[in-house]
Amino acid sequence: MNQSKPRQYIDFKLYLTRPPDGKGACQVSLLPTPEVGESVAPVTISAEKGPPANLLPLIAQKSITLRNLVEFGKGLANWLLPDERIEGQEPIRKLFGDALERAGNQGGVRLRLIIPDNSLKKWPWEYAYFDPSG
Repeated sequence: MNQSKPRQYIDFKLYLTRPPDGKGACQVSLLPTPEVGESVAPVTISAEKGPPANLLPLIAQKSITLRNLVEFGKGLANWLLPDERIEGQEPIRKLFGDALERAGNQGGVRLRLIIPDNSLKKWPWEYAYFDPSG
């Protein structure tokens, strides 16, 4: 009997909320985990970098094209995994890419979202699309 080794996952925990000053669409920070390390200070992301809100009804109606769905998913990933460097820290997007590389083909990265803000809970985060090749 061939027993395969269980797949090992790296937890990548993100905390999303509204920016306290009201400027920007959301604020994301990476929470500490043994696999990823220390937390990353909150990064505020503008609405322009996120998904086009006009596509939300198309998703709800299940009438969105593949091209628009990918565009929407990339916008969600831009909010979750910002590329901005803050306070000399590595960007969250780079840390996520590093985690994917560390996990390799035999493992995976489990993206865990902590979202206390009700207005951010309405977004269909499961459609986030991250292309590691750029």
